[in-house]
Amino acid sequence: PIHKLREIPPEYAERYVERVDENHFTIRDSVRRRIAFSVFNLLELDRRSLPPLDLVYCQNVLIYFARDLRLLLLNRLASLLRPGGVVVLGSGEVMSYTNPMLERVTHRAVLAYRRRSV
Repeated sequence: PIHKLREIPPEYAERYVERVDENHFTIRDSVRRRIAFSVFNLLELDRRSLPPLDLVYCQNVLIYFARDLRLLLLNRLASLLRPGGVVVLGSGEVMSYTNPMLERVTHRAVLAYRRRSV
């Protein structure tokens, strides 16, 4: 919906957004072609050969694992991110999480961490 456009910084909207009609917008094909989705078992991360990732969207997934396993999986996901890459989580998935590779993204509606630059 067009009202969600307010949440996108103007410089990004100018570059990456197209209006569909007066009530809707979409992300430009040039961006959509760069996105790859992958489905796999998080418990098998160490057995997968993955390239460095820009974004991991793992919302409402880790809540199904024990706390110690959540932290282990989150640390593994952090190690897969490129510098500047982001992992997005559900709001209740981890509490008081810290990792020296990550910094918390400050946003009112999202629990996310960005990989620090080297």
